Amino acid sequence: MSAWECVKCQMDNDASAEICEWCETTRDRGDAARLSALPDDGDLPQRTPEEAEEAAAKLWQAERRHDLLQELQAIDALRDDERHRRLRALQLELHPDKHPRRQQQAQALFLLVQERWEESDTARRRRRHAERAAATAARQEAELKKRQEAEEAQAERFRRQEAAKREAEAQRQEQKRCHARGTLSQEDREKLRRQVRGAQNVEMLDVSEDEREVITPEAVEKEQLCVEEARRQREDKIREEQSATDQNTVPSIWINVSDVQHQEVCQLIGKRNWIVADVKDLVEGSEGLPPSRQRLLLRGGEQEVEDTDFLGALSSDENLNLTLVICSEKQYEIQEFLKSIHTTWRVLQFAAPAIRANRLVVRLCMRKNPRALQFASPELRKDRKLVKTALKRDGSALEILTAFQDDRLMVLTAVQQTWRALPLASLRLRGDPEIVGVALSHDLEALRHATPELLADREFMLVAVRVDGLALQHGSEALRGDRDLVLAAAKQNPKAMVYIAPQLRLDPVLQAAFKGNVEILKHMQFDTEQRVQTEQSMFDENNAFTPLFTYEQIMSKLQQTQSARGYRSQQPKTRAQAEASRRPDAEDIA
Repeated sequence: MSAWECVKCQMDNDASAEICEWCETTRDRGDAARLSALPDDGDLPQRTPEEAEEAAAKLWQAERRHDLLQELQAIDALRDDERHRRLRALQLELHPDKHPRRQQQAQALFLLVQERWEESDTARRRRRHAERAAATAARQEAELKKRQEAEEAQAERFRRQEAAKREAEAQRQEQKRCHARGTLSQEDREKLRRQVRGAQNVEMLDVSEDEREVITPEAVEKEQLCVEEARRQREDKIREEQSATDQNTVPSIWINVSDVQHQEVCQLIGKRNWIVADVKDLVEGSEGLPPSRQRLLLRGGEQEVEDTDFLGALSSDENLNLTLVICSEKQYEIQEFLKSIHTTWRVLQFAAPAIRANRLVVRLCMRKNPRALQFASPELRKDRKLVKTALKRDGSALEILTAFQDDRLMVLTAVQQTWRALPLASLRLRGDPEIVGVALSHDLEALRHATPELLADREFMLVAVRVDGLALQHGSEALRGDRDLVLAAAKQNPKAMVYIAPQLRLDPVLQAAFKGNVEILKHMQFDTEQRVQTEQSMFDENNAFTPLFTYEQIMSKLQQTQSARGYRSQQPKTRAQAEASRRPDAEDIA
């Protein structure tokens, strides 16, 4: 008996059959059919229906798996919603319950789809979680920004209140001196306006920077790029000059670099004509630390060296000891630094050199406190516009700006803001009449810091005592004995007589001028004739008493009243008569 084998399900069929009775596949005549001679007695082993069904299921599984993998690959490129819908359709198609005769093979394919479904679902959940986290972070950042804006608005209101208080106090002080200004002549008034308030007529620097100008982070970052580029160009120019020098003729220098805990970091050998930027490059090669994160200080002090400083100028011997300070991310990354400014302006002190050279960054910190200028780069600390802006807001900042303590224009600006800037000025400027006059218009205590030569100037002291008579106490011994000066001081404030020279207390001209003025005379010599006469005359005027009736008239009226009422007129008894009348007789005692 002959048979042929199906090329699809590999089952034997009768030779006369044209269709496979197992998988219903048409017999392929193009392939060589395997004809097997079967025994006639029917003992040829044949597959059972279960085996044939299992083979057909495996064949279906192989074909469906091949197609399924291609479908899953195409599904991965779809959008989330479309991928979700297609995977759900495949789950329903390949579910084992839909294939009761080949559940095992369908289960394997279903697990493939289920695994891809779980991966897609996990990714979708992660995306949702990331979106929620991003939304939460954005909301928190918005709340933080809103809170910072509220704090800045509150600080601005506080500054305005303080400014209003200072202005009110200045107005009160001005009102106290108004009566003195009213007694000045026109010539003296013009002189006072020129000397005491002369600084207002002085041509000042034109500060083009508006303190209310909005400084955006984009502008700060753009400025930072320009600063870094300028610093690189300056370093390259110095290196070009170095390359033109024969390095063999330049002495060497031993560089010891340690950290803030005095632990050795590295030891380097350089040339005395090198700059600090070259040392930072060597530290980068040795420790892998970028130059932007390095701050080098002279060991044993807080002085920071600049990138363009020559090593030979930092040390006179063969050794140079430097301390390395590593900047954190918020100290060298401009974005992080701008966030930290809202917390405190002192972060500028520990910022990288390139950030401290950024003009906009320094202006942002100065808006919080003008003293932030002391932490700027040396070039910005010498900028006259920034210095003037700082002194206009806080005159006492002259203490940290030592390079401008002998600058007349800057000292005038500082003294206009507060008289306490006067002792911070140089000795030469503390003898300037205009500067001391501006300080005197704020407070009399400013004269304590004026030079003795200025306090001995009669013209200046004459104007000063007309502003406040107590300024006489700061004048020289000779001026306190000047009659005209004492007269002007006493007219403005009688208490100034306490500080006049002793020989003037008996001066007849002063006594005649102050006759009748008790407030002034009480500070004169006690036994002066003018004082005694004035006090006696004032007492007589204020305490004069004229009785309406004399003693005789009163006694006569009393006797008339007693006679009219029937009383016996009695003579007044002496003391002896009164005692005898009160003593009892002996008969009365018995």
